[in-house]
Amino acid sequence: MASRKQIATPEITDADATPVDHLTGDEIWLHEYDMLKNETIERIKQRDGFINLNIVAIAAIVGLALSSAVNPIVILAIPWVSLCFGWAYLANDEKVSALGLYTRYHLTMVFGSEYLAWERSEKRSTNLKNIHKGVQLFADLIQFVMPGIASPIVFLVLTDNSSVGFILLAALEIVLSLGLCILFVLLSNFIERWNISMNDWTGIEDDPLSK
Repeated sequence: MASRKQIATPEITDADATPVDHLTGDEIWLHEYDMLKNETIERIKQRDGFINLNIVAIAAIVGLALSSAVNPIVILAIPWVSLCFGWAYLANDEKVSALGLYTRYHLTMVFGSEYLAWERSEKRSTNLKNIHKGVQLFADLIQFVMPGIASPIVFLVLTDNSSVGFILLAALEIVLSLGLCILFVLLSNFIERWNISMNDWTGIEDDPLSK
C-alpha cells in the first residue's frame, strides 16, 4: 500500500505574525481601547459631516426652487435628502454612543478603578445632561425632520398643482419624515436609559451591554 503523502505545514515566523500575536493580555485590551477611540473619532467626524451636507443640499434645492428657470417641484426632493442624511447621522450617532458605553462600563472594569478615570467620570451633572440631551434632540429634529415635513406642505400651498399624484407623494414624504422623528426620539430614550452612574456600578455581571 502506498504511503500517504505528508503535507508540509509552513512555519509561522515573526514576519508572518500579526502585531496582536506579540501582545500580552493587558496590551491587547489597550490595543482594543486605542482602536475603539479611533473608530469613535472617525464616526463623530462622519456624523457631523452629514449635518453640513444636509444644510448645503437643502440650500441648493431651495435656491433652484426659487429660480424662475426651474420648476418648483424640485422642492419635493428635500425630504428624500433629509431622510438619507438623517438616517446616516442617526446610525453613526448610535454607534458613537454604543462605543462610549462599552469603553466606559466594560473596559474600565477590565483595567480597574485607578485607570481611565476620564472615561468613568460624569462629564455633566444629571440636570445639565438631561438639558443637553433635550436640546440636542430638538436640534436634530429641526435639521433632519422639519425640512421633510415643511417642504411638501409649502409646495402644495404655494403651487396650483394639486393632482392626486403630488398629494400622495407629499403625504408619503411627511409620513416617512414622522417615522424618522420617532426613531430619533426612541434612540434618544434608549441611550438615556443606559446612561447609569458609575457610583452604582458593582461588577462586570451588571454590565448593561450584556442585557
